Amino acid sequence: MGKKLLLSLLVLVATYLQMKAQVTPPCGNPPPPGANSCTTTCVYCDFDGYMGINNGPPSGGNVVCGQISIHNDQWFGFVAGSTTISIDILTSNCQNGDGLQVAFFANCQDDAIVCNPGGQGQGGQPLNLTYNNFVPGQTYYLMIDGWVADVCNYEIDVIDGSVTAPPPATPPVPQGPTIVCPGATAVYTIPDVDGAGYYVWTAPAGSSINGGGASANIPAPDGTTVTVTFGNGTGAVCVRAGNACNPISPQSCKPITNQPIPPTILPKQIVCNEDLPFELPWGPQVNTSGTYSTTLDSYLGCDSVVKLPVVVIPPK
Repeated sequence: MGKKLLLSLLVLVATYLQMKAQVTPPCGNPPPPGANSCTTTCVYCDFDGYMGINNGPPSGGNVVCGQISIHNDQWFGFVAGSTTISIDILTSNCQNGDGLQVAFFANCQDDAIVCNPGGQGQGGQPLNLTYNNFVPGQTYYLMIDGWVADVCNYEIDVIDGSVTAPPPATPPVPQGPTIVCPGATAVYTIPDVDGAGYYVWTAPAGSSINGGGASANIPAPDGTTVTVTFGNGTGAVCVRAGNACNPISPQSCKPITNQPIPPTILPKQIVCNEDLPFELPWGPQVNTSGTYSTTLDSYLGCDSVVKLPVVVIPPK
């Protein structure tokens, strides 16, 4: 019972994380202006040389890095093409003469991974932002905001590293059980895949991946481990790797045989009438001949039927 409860909690957590962290789509061509929030931006497959102005509507004033209070922010998704990326934000025509403040984010839920808060009177001066621990292929976010709501024209210059995503590698065959049974729950894993920004998993019809449907799209760095609950279908558990700016990789599959567990027939028990009642191995007592059965949790949580024939010898 405890194992089932723990497994249910893990599936719920995985489903929540999967729903919470959606895959950011690529921008169209030409790309739009920077978005007003992280969750509404698209992925710019190369924003080197992008020019814009941060004259969007006021935002909620959230504080990031403990030092940047956001006012009129713009957001740009991008895919890291190298572990180190350094950009300069060139500003001009700042209304208040104070310039901008910038930050990199790894996702839309957590605090920034690095910030440059700018400063008073720095309008017209280049603003540098550097981070050395990017994972190539994964999606990140650049935020550009006005220092105390200043509004500036700006240009994004990539001076070191790359914001052009590498093609994702083909994943290896998932590791996990090959033979399952209807109702089984099993874990399948792969190592991290170079260039992966997300993983697409599929399972046989009627299955559930991380508590959802038979297909799941999970952003990296999560998504290298999934929990599959099988229905009655037979097929394969497959995975592909992708990122926002390249075609998705070929899939790698583990064939699955899905077959019910055959009933277990225990040796016949012959019981003299004077020895009644007879207690079955799983608890209840019986007083008559018959074939008695129970259902137990077995391999991977599947139901397993156990049968015991009992013959009562009447008194002479």
